[in-house]
Amino acid sequence: MQKSRKAPAADVDRAVQAARAALKPWNAIRAAERGRILMKLCDLLRENQEELTALESFDGGKPIAAVQRQDVRAAIDTLAY
Repeated sequence: MQKSRKAPAADVDRAVQAARAALKPWNAIRAAERGRILMKLCDLLRENQEELTALESFDGGKPIAAVQRQDVRAAIDTLAY
């Protein structure tokens, strides 16, 4: 079984700061444009689904079939919703 690691507090702080900074310009974009951006991301995920599936399978140790059926498809569905 693999052990999980904790991120250093400084890394967490940097991630939170980056997320907060990114939220400001994102909120300034009209909702329709945000929708177009998210749909473009869905398209990119679909176009690169095979590679993403292999990477996620390797990274998470899950069988490729499970990643295809669950992880990548769920990400696309969530963004499209």
